[in-house]
Amino acid sequence: DDEVVLFERIELFGFCMAGSRFLDNETVWLFHNGVQIGAVRADGFGRYEGNVSVNDTSMVGNHVFFGQMRYEGKWYDSDEVEVTVGRIPLFVDVEIAPRHVFLNESIRVFGRVVDYRDRGVDCKGQIVVENLSYSVPVDDGVFSQYISVDRGFGKYIANVVIDQTEVYSKGISEDIVFFIDTPTDLVLQTPKDTVSVDDDVVLVGSLTDGVNGGPLVNKSVDIIVGNSIVGSTITNEFGGFRYVFVTKGLGAGEVSFSASYVSNEVQWRSSVSDSVRVNLQVSFFAYVPVVVLCFVVICFFVVLWVARDRLGQLFGQVMVQKDVEGAPSEGGRPRLRFARRIGRSFRRISRGARMTQDAMRVAVFAQYRLLLRFLVAEGVVVDPTDTHIDLQRRMVQQGYPAAAVERVTETF
Repeated sequence: DDEVVLFERIELFGFCMAGSRFLDNETVWLFHNGVQIGAVRADGFGRYEGNVSVNDTSMVGNHVFFGQMRYEGKWYDSDEVEVTVGRIPLFVDVEIAPRHVFLNESIRVFGRVVDYRDRGVDCKGQIVVENLSYSVPVDDGVFSQYISVDRGFGKYIANVVIDQTEVYSKGISEDIVFFIDTPTDLVLQTPKDTVSVDDDVVLVGSLTDGVNGGPLVNKSVDIIVGNSIVGSTITNEFGGFRYVFVTKGLGAGEVSFSASYVSNEVQWRSSVSDSVRVNLQVSFFAYVPVVVLCFVVICFFVVLWVARDRLGQLFGQVMVQKDVEGAPSEGGRPRLRFARRIGRSFRRISRGARMTQDAMRVAVFAQYRLLLRFLVAEGVVVDPTDTHIDLQRRMVQQGYPAAAVERVTETF
């Protein structure tokens, strides 16, 4: 290796040859900067080797070595080799926290200083910010120092420089950037904290200098609902802004709004407002169509209930007229289409325990009159002494369906 550092060894080796033949067991004298430093013997393959320890800081610099051998009464010298001895190199890792600070705040500069074998070293250095420097001690390879920032707002570059010593070379970290900026105050408000889902939410606010309260003009402010940005607005000459949020598509419930200012300038720091909560409620007018419909339906059924007896009589008369005048016939006789309706009417009457005795009697008489009108219109002779069995037999004989006849007559 033609480059070594302090406290390492300079390794030397070579070969003894005569023509194309290797010479074994030959003695080779080694010279360092023209001074003989020892002798070594070649092995069975003609190879010899030696080493020189670099334990003194005075050896930093360039060194010249060569070998000398006597063969058949004549001296032969090897080519010279040059080796450079240097100080132990240092590597510096540095970090700054925080990266964004205000005027007259402190920042922490910290990191490690190690050699090429990753061993921490004791040394001294400086934290350099632009043209200012701050002394920093390094203990076992670790350093940490707070420095006060008293400059104007802007972007700054810092690094750490480790002093050179007799043993260690100078170490310089990579550049690291930090910012001195001005705080901003972002305020968000709403005139109403409860609105209808049919109305829009009006949001107002302001963006100002966090130090002296001056307005920030023509700055973009994002409006956030939940965790999503829904729009943006621009501050006016007074630092104020206004945004109208359309609630269409949202249901009733609580909605959280906030504002965010993302700075792309060195002077100003980004900021986020406090959350504003708005309750969305369903308007009364949204229920009007449903209420009107329910009212109409209820009125309809109330009318039906009040006029149920009269409607039943009219309905029965109409159906009897249809059965008599235009109903298709089975075996030459009209079908008893009203038979099922009469059955349902009497089942309803039988369940109507709440009805008075007189009301039930009127309902039975009404249905009975419908049946008699049908029988007379059909030409069926009805004797006052007939029982329902007599009526069944006579109607079946005249061609009416036996099952229908039996349902109607047994109802009475």
